[in-house]
Amino acid sequence: GETFTHVQRATARDLDFILSERRDAQDEMDKLKPYDRSAILKKVAKLLEERQSEFAYFIALEGGKPLKDAKVEVTRAIGTIE
Repeated sequence: GETFTHVQRATARDLDFILSERRDAQDEMDKLKPYDRSAILKKVAKLLEERQSEFAYFIALEGGKPLKDAKVEVTRAIGTIE
């Protein structure tokens, strides 16, 4: 029942910027070789695993779900990324 953060509402200008950045990032990803993409995803999975408890805590706060379920969600995300 407690507020743990506030989020500012995005403007149309924010959205234009985000979409432009996404297109630029996609262009860069398209240039990567498959083994480079694989290395990036493995690193992401490793970093997520190292901070699994922290991510689970915030998932539980945000979604109001039990911490046990949030941990399962993080574990599933790691497996999906791998």
